[in-house]
Amino acid sequence: HYLGLTKRRMKKEEPDRRVRIYSPSSGHVYDMFTGEYLGEKKSWEILVRPADVRLFSVLPYKVDALRVTLHKKTLSRGRAISGSVQVKIPASQPVRHVIHLDVLRPDGKPAPYLAQNLETQDGSADFSLLTALNDPPGAFTMIFTDVATQIKSIEKVHVTR
Repeated sequence: HYLGLTKRRMKKEEPDRRVRIYSPSSGHVYDMFTGEYLGEKKSWEILVRPADVRLFSVLPYKVDALRVTLHKKTLSRGRAISGSVQVKIPASQPVRHVIHLDVLRPDGKPAPYLAQNLETQDGSADFSLLTALNDPPGAFTMIFTDVATQIKSIEKVHVTR
């Protein structure tokens, strides 16, 4: 589950506050903005600044990594980059995860037309990204990020003419 906290500024000069957050159940806690793993716990303390927003995920396990499998590492323009991403966990029953996929073109610029959010089922999700016929040839960098933990996996695919 997820826990969100907002702090409205009540007056112009307001000090930072220490706050203890209590989760409905014990779990592995992640700061969803920074990716910091806070440990397995039921409550934790944070510093909240005026006008601050914080978001935490509480999972039944610690996420070890993301494993990406590509069907092809080299393909021609106009073809689909496809494969799957799996959330690697020590537990046998994964919960729902959302994996955000960003793609950088060979010049390092983002390709927003290839970005996707992938929803896992049983810990994995398939993806397919259709490259354009006018995409530049070269190495496309794919950045997979688990939204709940900020754990990343980076893969490269070579696109030819």
